[in-house]
Amino acid sequence: MTLYELGQEYQELMAAIENAETDEERIELENQLMTMEGDLVDKAENYARIIKNKEAEAKALRDEEKRLADMRRSRENLIEKLKGRMQDVMMLDDLREIRTGIGKFTIVRNPLHCEVIDIDRVPQEWHVKQPDTVNKRDLLNWYKKTEELIPGLEFGYGYGIRFK
Repeated sequence: MTLYELGQEYQELMAAIENAETDEERIELENQLMTMEGDLVDKAENYARIIKNKEAEAKALRDEEKRLADMRRSRENLIEKLKGRMQDVMMLDDLREIRTGIGKFTIVRNPLHCEVIDIDRVPQEWHVKQPDTVNKRDLLNWYKKTEELIPGLEFGYGYGIRFK
């Protein structure tokens, strides 16, 4: 029986117990409920085992992703250092190209770029307006202290499940 079926049957039994007309009928339904609660506990334990196992697998994968990302970054940094050294030597010796057995190094001119040194001196016509945002964290702290409703906002709680 699936967890959803157990849940539905549990609700039906609870309703039947409330509507039982005799004590004998109520006792029989309560016995069925106790048996079902055992099934539900067994099902919950199996779910807990699966959840714990999958959490461990996810952590191992996350750790491996971090290890691989660190390794990739290290290699990318080395590549940039080696390219920089090669460029420095070629620029110092005024070489535009060096041919090797597997390819060639070439000094190229990069496209024109723009860097803002002092934004206050840049005319307003070149400024980009950013969309308005709301500081939700400060609003939540303020609401917790005052419990005063603010027009345009809705405060509420969500629900989740934890297993420890």
